[in-house]
Amino acid sequence: VVSAMTGFFLNQPGRAILFGDSITQFGFAHGGWGAQVADHFQRRLDVLNRGFSGYTTRWALRSVEQVFPEKANWDDVAFVTLFFGANDASLPLVGARQHVPMDEYKENLVQLCAYFKRVIPKAKLVLITPPPVDPVGRMQWSKQRFGPAFAGPLQHDHETAGRYAARCREVASEVGAECVDLWTILQSHADWASLLSDGLHLSESGNGVVGKAVVAKLQTVATLEIKPCSATGSLCNSSTRSALAQCLPWHDKIADIDGRGPFTAVVEKPPPKPTPAAVLATPNMSVEALLKDLEDPLWYVRSAAAASLGKRAPGGAEALPRLVQALQDPHEDVRCAAADAIGMFTELATRATPDLVTTLRDPEHVVRRAAAEALGRLGLCAVAAVDPLIETLQDPDTTVRGAAADALKKMGR
Repeated sequence: VVSAMTGFFLNQPGRAILFGDSITQFGFAHGGWGAQVADHFQRRLDVLNRGFSGYTTRWALRSVEQVFPEKANWDDVAFVTLFFGANDASLPLVGARQHVPMDEYKENLVQLCAYFKRVIPKAKLVLITPPPVDPVGRMQWSKQRFGPAFAGPLQHDHETAGRYAARCREVASEVGAECVDLWTILQSHADWASLLSDGLHLSESGNGVVGKAVVAKLQTVATLEIKPCSATGSLCNSSTRSALAQCLPWHDKIADIDGRGPFTAVVEKPPPKPTPAAVLATPNMSVEALLKDLEDPLWYVRSAAAASLGKRAPGGAEALPRLVQALQDPHEDVRCAAADAIGMFTELATRATPDLVTTLRDPEHVVRRAAAEALGRLGLCAVAAVDPLIETLQDPDTTVRGAAADALKKMGR
């Protein structure tokens, strides 16, 4: 006997992609920064490590279509990190095989960003700069690797790595991506050399710093933010809040077990209605069914419905008026999801500009940020929002101000 619970909240977690060189490949090792990111999004996102030791942006650009084929389904990818540059910055007289000139490095990053924006348009792009280089640590490692007689020259140089980091920051600004500036972050620590295991790669403590920095940056994105439990600080219990739905119900929401099996016998009291379309988020679910779920009494069903409607953009434009109404929902997560979904409709959502402008004054900063990001996606179709966005540059929340500034850039301001 299968109870009404079967299938409830069985939506598979979305995905996230870490694409980079050895620093990414090693990111899933014990204490690795990638493992920390995966832990942060447990039950919500499956984090895929696609790090390739020794790779440069040149080789990444040549292989990106094979690793992330355009015909594959990437609709559930929430964010992509691009972490290249340490190998590109190899000095040409010593590391000619991996050296990529700075201008080419920058252009390769631009093309990689363009590819992901085309193939995975709904994913948030996050660029990570190459780290600083500690020449002392690198020399010690080289002597261990090549023998005590090794006297140089070294393949990597601190100042050169800094110039490549600057190019990475430029690309992030130009393409509208987030940027984790490891060059600056690591050097903000007085003992920053200890954050590198061999003068180039991350030590365990360095991985800790990088993991925290990447998670902190992702937390500034409204659609990725997870609000921890106020009592325990946990990121994964029923008191946490996020636009990212978790897989399966939280244990304290399960009412009883009658002994016929841990899942087929689990029920909630009162018995739930048939599984909401938005929670299952089946790709071929009708717009009509999702619109019905926008009226559901459960906030997470309404939030999932709004998010699913956004994923169907530009199809399902008939949902726009209802999504505009959802900007007034009593729950902030629903308002966030509605604003994000409206932005997915780009020029079709032009008439919703005044409503998004009003949402810039929402009492919750995550909703204000979502509205600013949505207006940014509308770009020149939302030029009427320029003045309100300029006013939003004075918002008390840093992330809201940043989203407003990004939106204005996309409008040519």
